[in-house]
Amino acid sequence: MLNFGLVSTCSSKTLDSVIVICEVFLIPVFKTVQDYISYIDSLPMVITPEVFGMHPNADITYQSSTAKSCLDTIMEIQPKDSSSGGGETRESIVRRQAGEMLDKLPGDYIPHEVRSSASHVP
Repeated sequence: MLNFGLVSTCSSKTLDSVIVICEVFLIPVFKTVQDYISYIDSLPMVITPEVFGMHPNADITYQSSTAKSCLDTIMEIQPKDSSSGGGETRESIVRRQAGEMLDKLPGDYIPHEVRSSASHVP
């Protein structure tokens, strides 16, 4: 869900063929598609919370909750003490399920190959 508090901190205005929505991101007006692609490639890979009108501490909270969730998941999949001797162990079940999930994933994303194949699309 997008936070529309952005309107109160950033105003939309036009300055010399550039639309300014927020100080972090500008929407330039170019004449060629290649100029747009070059501009998009120059944008940061990680977007800060300020873009959505949120306080910078929102990122700290997000990172903390993600780390906690990851560690909780690791703790949940740890082997438990079991007195039964039959069937698959918990580790083998996790290993099998992880392998099945990996088999369903698409191949590795190689940016220059994707970019070259996208340039051939009319």
